[in-house]
Amino acid sequence: MISVCFREGRQKNWSWRPYFFESIVRMNVEKKGILSNLYTDIDRNEQIRTYSYPISKNKYIFMDIPYDYLFEQEGLL
Repeated sequence: MISVCFREGRQKNWSWRPYFFESIVRMNVEKKGILSNLYTDIDRNEQIRTYSYPISKNKYIFMDIPYDYLFEQEGLL
């Protein structure tokens, strides 16, 4: 089970993350969500992947998925 805290990352600057700009461009071109490569989040010092999804022409949602959850799900690592 994933515990979700929507407020934690809300209104934060995600543009410094390694996948951010590439994901924005790919979502605009491919018109679908993207799962980032596995990386270490420096704020939490934990391995994660981020799922990015376009919700409108200029709005996107980014959701961090912790390593513990990824490990339990076949094919997500």
